[in-house]
Amino acid sequence: MTTASRASLDSSSVAANASRRRLLNEKRLQQRRQTIDEHVRALQRGVPMAEKPWWLAGTDAGLREQKHRYALAAEILRQRQELNACRRSSKRKPADKVLVSPADPEAALARDKEEVFRPLYTLQLLRDLDSPLIFAHTVLAQNNDNGVLGPMIERMVDSVGVKLKDLLVDSGYVSMRHLEFCATAGITLYGPCQENDFSVANGKKAQSNQHTELPKNAFNWLAEEQVYQCPEGHRLEFDGTQTQQRTEHRITLSLYRCPPEHCQACPRQSACTRTPKKGRTVSRMENEQLLDALRERMRTAEAKALYRLRSRTVELNFADLKEHRGLRRFHGRGRRRVTAEVGASVLTHNLLAVEAHPRWLARTGATEKLLPIARAA
Repeated sequence: MTTASRASLDSSSVAANASRRRLLNEKRLQQRRQTIDEHVRALQRGVPMAEKPWWLAGTDAGLREQKHRYALAAEILRQRQELNACRRSSKRKPADKVLVSPADPEAALARDKEEVFRPLYTLQLLRDLDSPLIFAHTVLAQNNDNGVLGPMIERMVDSVGVKLKDLLVDSGYVSMRHLEFCATAGITLYGPCQENDFSVANGKKAQSNQHTELPKNAFNWLAEEQVYQCPEGHRLEFDGTQTQQRTEHRITLSLYRCPPEHCQACPRQSACTRTPKKGRTVSRMENEQLLDALRERMRTAEAKALYRLRSRTVELNFADLKEHRGLRRFHGRGRRRVTAEVGASVLTHNLLAVEAHPRWLARTGATEKLLPIARAA
Protein backbone atom coordinates (compact mmCIF):
# COMPACT_ATOMS: atom_id res chain seq x y z
CA MET A 1 0.00 0.00 0.00
CA THR A 2 2.83 2.40 0.76
CA THR A 3 6.57 2.76 1.25
CA ALA A 4 5.90 4.50 4.58
CA SER A 5 8.58 7.09 3.82
CA ARG A 6 6.41 10.22 4.13
CA ALA A 7 4.00 11.12 6.92
CA SER A 8 2.18 13.99 8.57
CA LEU A 9 2.00 14.58 12.33
CA ASP A 10 -0.71 16.64 14.02
CA SER A 11 -2.62 16.93 17.28
CA SER A 12 -6.09 17.90 18.40
CA SER A 13 -7.65 18.42 21.81
CA VAL A 14 -10.56 16.18 22.84
CA ALA A 15 -12.77 16.95 25.84
CA ALA A 16 -12.44 14.60 28.80
CA ASN A 17 -15.47 12.92 30.36
CA ALA A 18 -15.57 15.47 33.17
CA SER A 19 -17.38 18.70 33.99
CA ARG A 20 -15.61 21.97 33.28
CA ARG A 21 -17.61 23.70 36.04
CA ARG A 22 -16.61 21.44 38.94
CA LEU A 23 -12.88 21.92 39.33
CA LEU A 24 -11.21 21.90 42.75
CA ASN A 25 -8.27 23.73 44.28
CA GLU A 26 -6.17 22.32 47.11
CA LYS A 27 -8.41 23.60 49.92
CA ARG A 28 -11.69 22.33 48.47
CA LEU A 29 -10.13 19.00 47.52
CA GLN A 30 -8.90 18.48 51.08
CA GLN A 31 -12.35 19.26 52.46
CA ARG A 32 -13.94 16.68 50.18
CA ARG A 33 -11.39 14.03 51.12
CA GLN A 34 -12.17 14.60 54.80
CA THR A 35 -15.89 14.23 54.09
CA ILE A 36 -15.28 10.95 52.22
CA ASP A 37 -13.19 9.58 55.12
CA GLU A 38 -15.90 10.49 57.63
CA HIS A 39 -18.59 8.66 55.63
CA VAL A 40 -16.35 5.61 55.13
CA ARG A 41 -15.76 5.36 58.88
CA ALA A 42 -19.47 5.85 59.55
CA LEU A 43 -20.40 3.01 57.18
CA GLN A 44 -17.80 0.74 58.82
CA ARG A 45 -19.49 1.40 62.18
CA GLY A 46 -22.90 0.72 60.63
CA VAL A 47 -24.12 4.25 61.38
CA PRO A 48 -24.63 6.13 58.09
CA MET A 49 -24.44 9.90 58.41
CA ALA A 50 -27.68 11.83 58.02
CA GLU A 51 -26.38 14.70 55.87
CA LYS A 52 -24.82 13.62 52.60
CA PRO A 53 -23.48 16.06 49.96
CA TRP A 54 -24.82 15.72 46.43
CA TRP A 55 -21.43 14.74 45.03
CA LEU A 56 -20.81 11.88 47.46
CA ALA A 57 -21.20 8.23 46.36
CA GLY A 58 -24.11 6.38 47.94
CA THR A 59 -22.61 2.90 48.42
CA ASP A 60 -19.63 1.48 50.26
CA ALA A 61 -17.99 0.36 46.99
CA GLY A 62 -18.66 3.77 45.43
CA LEU A 63 -17.09 5.55 48.40
CA ARG A 64 -13.96 3.41 48.20
CA GLU A 65 -13.61 4.09 44.48
CA GLN A 66 -14.18 7.78 45.11
CA LYS A 67 -11.59 7.80 47.89
CA HIS A 68 -9.02 6.24 45.54
CA ARG A 69 -9.82 8.75 42.76
CA TYR A 70 -9.57 11.75 45.11
CA ALA A 71 -6.21 10.46 46.40
CA LEU A 72 -5.00 10.38 42.79
CA ALA A 73 -6.36 13.92 42.32
CA ALA A 74 -4.41 15.08 45.39
CA GLU A 75 -1.16 13.60 44.03
CA ILE A 76 -1.65 15.17 40.60
CA LEU A 77 -2.54 18.53 42.17
CA ARG A 78 0.66 18.34 44.25
CA GLN A 79 2.69 17.82 41.06
CA ARG A 80 0.96 20.77 39.41
CA GLN A 81 1.70 22.94 42.43
CA GLU A 82 5.40 22.02 42.16
CA LEU A 83 5.49 22.84 38.44
CA ASN A 84 3.71 26.12 39.08
CA ALA A 85 6.24 27.06 41.77
CA CYS A 86 9.10 26.51 39.29
CA ARG A 87 7.69 28.97 36.78
CA ARG A 88 8.81 32.55 36.44
CA SER A 89 6.91 34.97 38.63
CA SER A 90 5.21 36.52 35.60
CA LYS A 91 3.87 33.10 34.56
CA ARG A 92 3.09 31.74 38.01
CA LYS A 93 -0.51 31.30 39.15
CA PRO A 94 -1.74 31.91 42.71
CA ALA A 95 -1.77 28.62 44.64
CA ASP A 96 -5.57 28.63 44.94
CA LYS A 97 -5.89 28.94 41.14
CA VAL A 98 -4.09 25.64 40.48
CA LEU A 99 -6.98 23.21 39.88
CA VAL A 100 -7.74 19.56 39.25
CA SER A 101 -10.78 17.71 37.96
CA PRO A 102 -12.17 15.26 40.57
CA ALA A 103 -13.97 13.23 37.88
CA ASP A 104 -10.84 12.72 35.71
CA PRO A 105 -7.75 13.90 37.63
CA GLU A 106 -5.32 12.89 34.86
CA ALA A 107 -6.91 15.24 32.29
CA ALA A 108 -5.10 18.49 31.58
CA LEU A 109 -6.92 21.76 32.26
CA ALA A 110 -6.61 24.14 29.32
CA ARG A 111 -8.53 26.01 26.66
CA ASP A 112 -9.58 24.05 23.61
CA LYS A 113 -9.82 25.45 20.09
CA GLU A 114 -13.23 26.90 20.93
CA GLU A 115 -11.65 28.85 23.82
CA VAL A 116 -13.47 26.77 26.46
CA PHE A 117 -11.45 26.10 29.61
CA ARG A 118 -12.07 22.45 30.46
CA PRO A 119 -10.48 19.07 31.26
CA LEU A 120 -9.08 17.64 28.04
CA TYR A 121 -6.56 15.30 26.46
CA THR A 122 -4.38 15.87 23.39
CA LEU A 123 -4.66 13.25 20.64
CA GLN A 124 -1.60 12.78 18.42
CA LEU A 125 -1.80 11.07 15.01
CA LEU A 126 1.02 10.14 12.61
CA ARG A 127 -0.59 9.60 9.19
CA ASP A 128 0.91 8.33 5.94
CA LEU A 129 0.94 10.73 2.97
CA ASP A 130 0.62 8.03 0.30
CA SER A 131 -2.17 5.92 1.81
CA PRO A 132 -5.03 6.32 4.33
CA LEU A 133 -3.10 4.40 7.03
CA ILE A 134 -2.40 5.85 10.46
CA PHE A 135 1.08 4.71 11.54
CA ALA A 136 1.03 5.73 15.21
CA HIS A 137 -1.15 7.41 17.79
CA THR A 138 -1.03 8.45 21.43
CA VAL A 139 -3.08 10.43 23.94
CA LEU A 140 -1.32 12.89 26.25
CA ALA A 141 -2.49 14.81 29.29
CA GLN A 142 -1.01 18.09 28.07
CA ASN A 143 -2.13 20.98 25.89
CA ASN A 144 1.02 21.36 23.76
CA ASP A 145 3.26 19.35 21.43
CA ASN A 146 6.47 19.53 23.47
CA GLY A 147 8.63 16.41 23.30
CA VAL A 148 6.10 14.50 21.18
CA LEU A 149 7.89 14.01 17.86
CA GLY A 150 10.58 11.56 18.99
CA PRO A 151 8.27 9.10 20.81
CA MET A 152 5.80 9.12 17.89
CA ILE A 153 8.56 8.22 15.41
CA GLU A 154 9.73 5.44 17.73
CA ARG A 155 6.17 4.10 17.94
CA MET A 156 5.97 4.00 14.17
CA VAL A 157 9.32 2.20 13.83
CA ASP A 158 8.23 -0.40 16.40
CA SER A 159 4.92 -1.10 14.66
CA VAL A 160 5.74 -0.55 10.96
CA GLY A 161 9.45 -1.38 10.91
CA VAL A 162 10.28 1.51 8.57
CA LYS A 163 11.92 4.86 9.31
CA LEU A 164 10.48 8.04 7.82
CA LYS A 165 12.32 10.25 5.34
CA ASP A 166 9.95 13.26 5.22
CA LEU A 167 7.70 14.55 8.02
CA LEU A 168 5.14 17.37 7.79
CA VAL A 169 4.21 19.21 11.00
CA ASP A 170 2.63 22.48 12.08
CA SER A 171 4.42 25.29 13.91
CA GLY A 172 3.78 23.74 17.34
CA TYR A 173 6.28 20.96 16.59
CA VAL A 174 9.02 23.22 15.20
CA SER A 175 11.41 23.39 18.14
CA MET A 176 15.14 23.01 18.47
CA ARG A 177 14.70 19.75 20.34
CA HIS A 178 12.61 18.26 17.51
CA LEU A 179 14.95 19.60 14.82
CA GLU A 180 17.93 18.01 16.55
CA PHE A 181 16.09 14.68 16.74
CA CYS A 182 15.24 14.78 13.03
CA ALA A 183 18.81 15.69 12.09
CA THR A 184 20.11 12.72 14.09
CA ALA A 185 17.47 10.34 12.67
CA GLY A 186 17.96 11.50 9.05
CA ILE A 187 14.41 12.85 8.75
CA THR A 188 13.66 15.96 6.69
CA LEU A 189 11.20 18.15 8.60
CA TYR A 190 8.71 20.47 6.89
CA GLY A 191 6.77 23.06 8.86
CA PRO A 192 6.24 26.81 9.35
CA CYS A 193 8.76 28.40 11.66
CA GLN A 194 7.45 30.54 14.55
CA GLU A 195 4.17 31.37 12.87
CA ASN A 196 0.68 29.93 12.60
CA ASP A 197 -2.85 30.81 11.56
CA PHE A 198 -3.52 32.58 14.86
CA SER A 199 -0.47 34.87 14.93
CA VAL A 200 -2.06 37.70 12.94
CA ALA A 201 -5.44 37.29 14.64
CA ASN A 202 -3.78 37.66 18.05
CA GLY A 203 -1.81 40.72 16.95
CA LYS A 204 1.56 39.06 17.50
CA LYS A 205 4.71 40.00 15.64
CA ALA A 206 6.30 36.93 14.08
CA GLN A 207 9.80 36.13 15.36
CA SER A 208 9.95 39.18 17.62
CA ASN A 209 9.92 39.86 21.33
CA GLN A 210 6.58 41.70 21.08
CA HIS A 211 8.26 44.97 22.17
CA THR A 212 10.04 46.04 18.97
CA GLU A 213 8.89 46.49 15.39
CA LEU A 214 12.16 45.20 13.95
CA PRO A 215 12.17 41.39 14.49
CA LYS A 216 15.15 39.11 14.71
CA ASN A 217 14.74 37.87 11.13
CA ALA A 218 15.61 41.40 9.92
CA PHE A 219 19.18 40.74 11.09
CA ASN A 220 21.44 38.78 8.74
CA TRP A 221 23.56 35.98 10.21
CA LEU A 222 27.08 35.93 8.75
CA ALA A 223 28.13 32.33 9.30
CA GLU A 224 31.77 32.79 8.27
CA GLU A 225 32.29 35.69 10.66
CA GLN A 226 29.95 34.33 13.36
CA VAL A 227 28.27 37.71 13.80
CA TYR A 228 24.92 39.30 13.03
CA GLN A 229 24.52 42.27 10.68
CA CYS A 230 21.71 44.75 11.28
CA PRO A 231 19.64 46.31 8.43
CA GLU A 232 21.86 49.41 8.62
CA GLY A 233 25.02 47.34 8.02
CA HIS A 234 26.46 47.37 11.57
CA ARG A 235 27.98 44.26 13.15
CA LEU A 236 26.54 42.70 16.32
CA GLU A 237 29.49 41.11 18.09
CA PHE A 238 29.40 38.21 20.57
CA ASP A 239 28.56 39.46 24.09
CA GLY A 240 28.28 36.30 26.21
CA THR A 241 25.94 33.40 26.82
CA GLN A 242 22.92 32.68 28.98
CA THR A 243 20.64 29.72 29.65
CA GLN A 244 16.86 29.58 29.58
CA GLN A 245 14.56 27.00 31.12
CA ARG A 246 12.07 25.50 28.69
CA THR A 247 9.27 23.08 29.50
CA GLU A 248 11.42 19.97 29.80
CA HIS A 249 14.99 21.12 29.21
CA ARG A 250 17.36 24.08 29.28
CA ILE A 251 18.81 25.78 26.23
CA THR A 252 21.98 27.83 25.77
CA LEU A 253 21.75 31.20 24.04
CA SER A 254 24.62 33.22 22.58
CA LEU A 255 24.04 36.98 22.82
CA TYR A 256 25.19 39.43 20.14
CA ARG A 257 25.14 43.17 20.84
CA CYS A 258 25.38 46.20 18.59
CA PRO A 259 27.71 48.95 19.89
CA PRO A 260 25.59 51.61 21.68
CA GLU A 261 27.08 54.45 19.63
CA HIS A 262 25.59 52.94 16.48
CA CYS A 263 22.14 52.42 18.06
CA GLN A 264 21.98 55.98 19.43
CA ALA A 265 22.70 57.46 15.99
CA CYS A 266 20.57 54.94 14.04
CA PRO A 267 17.50 56.25 12.14
CA ARG A 268 15.63 53.01 13.04
CA GLN A 269 16.29 53.39 16.75
CA SER A 270 12.63 53.72 17.81
CA ALA A 271 11.59 50.59 15.88
CA CYS A 272 14.62 48.53 16.89
CA THR A 273 15.30 48.94 20.60
CA ARG A 274 13.89 50.61 23.69
CA THR A 275 17.36 50.88 25.27
CA PRO A 276 19.68 52.42 22.65
CA LYS A 277 22.21 53.31 25.36
CA LYS A 278 22.83 49.59 25.87
CA GLY A 279 22.64 48.62 22.21
CA ARG A 280 20.29 46.16 20.49
CA THR A 281 20.88 42.52 21.34
CA VAL A 282 20.00 39.43 19.31
CA SER A 283 20.20 35.91 20.71
CA ARG A 284 21.11 32.74 18.85
CA MET A 285 20.34 29.23 20.06
CA GLU A 286 22.75 26.37 19.94
CA ASN A 287 22.32 24.52 16.60
CA GLU A 288 20.15 27.33 15.23
CA GLN A 289 21.57 26.55 11.80
CA LEU A 290 18.97 23.75 11.72
CA LEU A 291 16.26 26.38 12.07
CA ASP A 292 17.83 28.49 9.31
CA ALA A 293 17.92 25.45 7.03
CA LEU A 294 14.22 24.80 7.70
CA ARG A 295 13.31 28.38 6.77
CA GLU A 296 15.25 28.11 3.52
CA ARG A 297 13.66 24.75 2.73
CA MET A 298 10.13 26.04 3.31
CA ARG A 299 10.69 28.87 0.81
CA THR A 300 11.14 26.42 -2.08
CA ALA A 301 8.28 25.53 -4.44
CA GLU A 302 8.83 21.81 -3.83
CA ALA A 303 8.40 22.20 -0.08
CA LYS A 304 5.26 24.30 -0.48
CA ALA A 305 3.71 21.73 -2.83
CA LEU A 306 4.56 18.88 -0.45
CA TYR A 307 3.27 20.74 2.61
CA ARG A 308 -0.15 21.17 0.99
CA LEU A 309 -0.64 17.41 1.39
CA ARG A 310 -0.87 17.86 5.15
CA SER A 311 -4.35 19.38 5.02
CA ARG A 312 -5.51 16.49 2.83
CA THR A 313 -4.28 13.74 5.14
CA VAL A 314 -3.97 13.95 8.91
CA GLU A 315 -6.37 16.87 9.31
CA LEU A 316 -9.05 14.84 7.51
CA ASN A 317 -8.49 12.02 10.01
CA PHE A 318 -9.32 14.30 12.92
CA ALA A 319 -12.45 15.48 11.12
CA ASP A 320 -13.50 11.86 10.53
CA LEU A 321 -12.85 10.79 14.13
CA LYS A 322 -14.78 13.70 15.59
CA GLU A 323 -17.67 13.84 13.14
CA HIS A 324 -18.21 10.17 12.26
CA ARG A 325 -16.70 8.31 15.25
CA GLY A 326 -18.10 10.55 18.00
CA LEU A 327 -14.70 11.53 19.36
CA ARG A 328 -15.52 15.10 20.31
CA ARG A 329 -15.67 13.92 23.93
CA PHE A 330 -14.20 10.77 25.45
CA HIS A 331 -16.57 8.19 26.90
CA GLY A 332 -14.17 6.80 29.52
CA ARG A 333 -12.07 8.41 32.23
CA GLY A 334 -8.36 8.17 32.83
CA ARG A 335 -5.57 8.10 30.28
CA ARG A 336 -5.61 4.29 30.00
CA ARG A 337 -9.27 4.21 28.96
CA VAL A 338 -9.15 7.17 26.58
CA THR A 339 -6.06 5.66 24.91
CA ALA A 340 -7.96 2.39 24.43
CA GLU A 341 -10.89 4.31 22.90
CA VAL A 342 -8.60 6.06 20.42
CA GLY A 343 -6.82 2.77 19.67
CA ALA A 344 -10.12 1.11 18.75
CA SER A 345 -11.01 3.99 16.43
CA VAL A 346 -7.58 3.96 14.74
CA LEU A 347 -7.72 0.17 14.33
CA THR A 348 -11.17 0.47 12.72
CA HIS A 349 -9.92 3.16 10.35
CA ASN A 350 -6.88 1.11 9.27
CA LEU A 351 -8.91 -2.08 8.79
CA LEU A 352 -11.39 -0.26 6.57
CA ALA A 353 -8.50 1.21 4.55
CA VAL A 354 -6.88 -2.20 4.06
CA GLU A 355 -10.22 -3.79 3.16
CA ALA A 356 -10.92 -1.13 0.53
CA HIS A 357 -7.43 -1.19 -0.98
CA PRO A 358 -7.94 -4.21 -3.35
CA ARG A 359 -11.09 -2.62 -4.76
CA TRP A 360 -9.19 0.61 -5.36
CA LEU A 361 -6.41 -1.29 -7.17
CA ALA A 362 -8.93 -3.11 -9.35
CA ARG A 363 -10.75 0.11 -10.14
CA THR A 364 -7.53 1.88 -11.15
CA GLY A 365 -6.16 -1.09 -13.11
CA ALA A 366 -3.23 -1.65 -10.75
CA THR A 367 -4.07 -5.18 -9.59
CA GLU A 368 -0.50 -6.33 -10.12
CA LYS A 369 0.41 -4.41 -6.97
CA LEU A 370 -1.48 -7.03 -4.95
CA LEU A 371 1.08 -9.74 -5.76
CA PRO A 372 3.85 -8.50 -3.40
CA ILE A 373 1.25 -8.11 -0.64
CA ALA A 374 -0.02 -11.66 -1.17
CA ARG A 375 3.51 -13.07 -1.16
CA ALA A 376 4.34 -11.21 2.05
CA ALA A 377 1.18 -12.54 3.69
